[in-house]
Amino acid sequence: MELLPLVCLCLLSCSGAGALSKPSVKILDEKGDKVLLQCEVQGTFPKPTVVWQTLTGEIFPSMKTEVTKEDGSYSIILETTVTRGSFCYCFAKLEGTREMSVSGIFAFSNFDIVAKRNYLGGSQIALIVVGVTFPVAVVLILLIYIYIKRRNGGSTPVSTVAL
Repeated sequence: MELLPLVCLCLLSCSGAGALSKPSVKILDEKGDKVLLQCEVQGTFPKPTVVWQTLTGEIFPSMKTEVTKEDGSYSIILETTVTRGSFCYCFAKLEGTREMSVSGIFAFSNFDIVAKRNYLGGSQIALIVVGVTFPVAVVLILLIYIYIKRRNGGSTPVSTVAL
């Protein structure tokens, strides 16, 4: 009888059981200042515990949870609604083990992305380009000056004029 648990453990480890896939997170929808998030963990055994959390560990209530079991492994889809601008993460842990996996997401809308891309005007972009290229040009001129000075043995070239 002592051999049976050992055989079961071997079968579980050989079949890849006990592995936890990384949660896949995405934004499904947005309405006003609310964003609907989805977390999906696929093909794990034993059944994982999956929750949405804040950085401080506060757990968001799930709006929808879907659990499926196929060929002995579990897949879980968990949805929650958060306030736009929140950073939260999907935390998955295998029950009865120490194995866990986390994926984070910053909940903002597609409008925010467009607004951020169009935020800089032409004059602002020109100032950034000048601000970056001017110091590079100064350093380049300085390096050329040092190179010429060293090539001439530390002396400044003097032109001779025939009298």
